[in-house]
Amino acid sequence: MLSLFGSLLGFGTSFLPNVLDFFAKRQQAAADLAQDKQDKAHELAMQDKIVEGQKAAGNIRLEATMVESNTAEVIAAHEEQAETLKRASVFIVNLSASIRPVVTYLFVVEFLALTAAIAWLSMKDTGITVQGLQNILDPEFKAMLATMLSFWFGNRTFGKRKS
Repeated sequence: MLSLFGSLLGFGTSFLPNVLDFFAKRQQAAADLAQDKQDKAHELAMQDKIVEGQKAAGNIRLEATMVESNTAEVIAAHEEQAETLKRASVFIVNLSASIRPVVTYLFVVEFLALTAAIAWLSMKDTGITVQGLQNILDPEFKAMLATMLSFWFGNRTFGKRKS
């Protein structure tokens, strides 16, 4: 009986390497499949990053093109104005040259007049108060005045440096 049992056990275990090899190959195939999925996911992520980079580069090129076209437009407008002024009378040339300074002077006069009016109205009944001073010192209007004055004085300073 023991020899029969030993024979059966020997015969049955002769298939054991094949069975273990079968399971090992299945496990390796599953590992290879998982690795392949990871590789493909990584490749897709890399492709997404490449596409994002190309979009960013395209946006930069578009902005550069827009800046170049805006610059060309400004240059063309200045050249056209210069050509027009060559054919115009002296009065028109002087009027054209005085537009920005006159607008600035008017704005300064308006600023002073409005500030004086607001100060008078604010202090007429209540005297000097914090709210009255805040009404006089309106930040938006002061910012506009500062921008205009900075432009003119900065323009003078840098204009002198160029020559």
